[in-house]
Amino acid sequence: MKKNRNNKKKQNKRKRANKNKVTKATEVSVAEEYEEEQFKQIQNKDNKKKDNRDNKENKETTEKDSKKTDKEEEEAKAKREKFKTRTKSTLLLIGILFFIFYMGHIYVAFALVLITIFSFREVILLSLETQREKKLGWANKSFPYLFLFSLVYYLYGKFLLERYSNWLMKFSFLAIFSHYHTFISYALYITCFILFVASLEKGHYKYQFKKLSWCLMALVLIVWQTNVMIRNLLDGLVWALLPITLIFINDIAAYLWGISFGKHPLIMISPKKTWEGFIGAFFTTMISAFFIAKLYNIFDYMVCPLENLDTPVTTCERHYVFQPQQYSLPLYVIDTFAKIGINLSNTIELLPLQLHSLILAVFASLIAPFGGFFASGLKRAINIKDFANTIPGHGGLVDRFDCQWVMGFFAYVYINTFILNSSDNISPIISKIKSLDDEQLKIISDNLTEIVQNRLGI
Repeated sequence: MKKNRNNKKKQNKRKRANKNKVTKATEVSVAEEYEEEQFKQIQNKDNKKKDNRDNKENKETTEKDSKKTDKEEEEAKAKREKFKTRTKSTLLLIGILFFIFYMGHIYVAFALVLITIFSFREVILLSLETQREKKLGWANKSFPYLFLFSLVYYLYGKFLLERYSNWLMKFSFLAIFSHYHTFISYALYITCFILFVASLEKGHYKYQFKKLSWCLMALVLIVWQTNVMIRNLLDGLVWALLPITLIFINDIAAYLWGISFGKHPLIMISPKKTWEGFIGAFFTTMISAFFIAKLYNIFDYMVCPLENLDTPVTTCERHYVFQPQQYSLPLYVIDTFAKIGINLSNTIELLPLQLHSLILAVFASLIAPFGGFFASGLKRAINIKDFANTIPGHGGLVDRFDCQWVMGFFAYVYINTFILNSSDNISPIISKIKSLDDEQLKIISDNLTEIVQNRLGI
């Protein structure tokens, strides 16, 4: 009996244990299902949030892409409009340039003087501070232009007296200016100097000396260098027109090569300039220079110097640089072309002007652009885009002629060192002799007779 009871108790315990196990298993299963369901809900929420974020990001990206596309289209449209405006202005400038050169030496010189004055004004205007200018007197406002007048008087007066004194002496009222030119020039300079010092006011010293610095920079880089360009053209229009043409060609070629193939920036202060534009412009300018020199050489009008201010240039005895010369080709050049089936003559006929134009083209391509880089650096230093808006698509006169002044100065040095010299042009000497009085002429005559006799052994 006891055994049966014990067996029943054990069986009941087993049943309860099994039941508890089943219950616990069921509870665990339910808990796991609940947790799984909760995890799925959380995951679904996360997925929804992620989808919302993705949709939002995609929407923002689409909007950005759309805005970027619109912006790129606007920039491309602006570039096209600027290119059209720049092209029209360039063609107009070229037309005006050739028209002025067609009119003659005096008109070109007068145009360069006007460019000098307005370019100087553009630079001075950049140095002005409106509020300070209102507080300062008339002397502060006028001294830059008085400095300009004194330098122009000295430079151009000296040159005219050296070369055309005989013609100037036709006008009696100019005699005093001729005789006392240097003294009058100094008097103008010292007047400007005193005027500037007298105009200094407390609280504005730094500004006034900054303005003076801008004035002196413009006088040296613009006024003085334009003076040598005028000296070039009076020795022959070609000596002014050829350098100007080479700069125009180089600038246009650099722009076209740059917008077409430019990828590698050339210099930091001018980020739009590229190596592709720089190199492409070099070869374009070199090739153009060779043929343009030959074209300009056709016309006597282009190569003859201006002997008298009141006598138009028609013809003259040509300098050797404008006459064809025979040049021997190096043997290695002849052999190289012979290997590819081209037989060259031992000599070739060229104008010396064409060879000199290649030297000018090298400078115009490699060195003169630094005049533009200097102007770009100056504009970035004072945070402006252009010096002015005088020429549509180009900016001001300084923006257009920055390289021309560097090129004109080099042309003057090169021409007077390697091409022309004092023996090539004796008109200044003759002009000076004609301006002497009778007693001075007798002294010159006696000395000249003695020199000729000694030279010829008479």
